[in-house]
Amino acid sequence: DQADRKAKQRCTGWSAFKVASLRQLLAQLGVQPRSSGTSPLIVLHDTARRHVREELCQRAVRGASRDRLVFIIGDHMGLKPYQVDYLVEEFGAAAVTLGSTPLLTSHCITILQFLLDEQW
Repeated sequence: DQADRKAKQRCTGWSAFKVASLRQLLAQLGVQPRSSGTSPLIVLHDTARRHVREELCQRAVRGASRDRLVFIIGDHMGLKPYQVDYLVEEFGAAAVTLGSTPLLTSHCITILQFLLDEQW
C-alpha cells in the first residue's frame, strides 16, 4: 500500500503503455508516415551528417514549435543504420548527430534539452 503510493509519487508525469508497433506509437505522438510538411521526428545517430544544433536552428527560424518535436534516441547499443534509414524514408525524420564522441542516452537527453532551451 505505502510502496504503491511511493511508486505513484515517484512516477508522476511519466506514463508507460504497450503499443503494437513503432508506427502506432508515432501515430499517437502525431507523427504520420510521409505527411506533408516537415516531420516533427528527429532521430539521433552518431553517423548522421548534420549536427542537431543546425537542425534545431533551422526549425526555429521556420517558426516550428519545440512542443511538436519527437526525438528518437537509441539505447546503449545504438540504432542500426537500417533503422535510421527506415525512420527517414517512412516518416521523413531528420537524422542528426551530437558529434563523434559516444554518449550515454541520459547525456544525450540533457544536451538536447539544453539546445532546445537555447533556441526557444
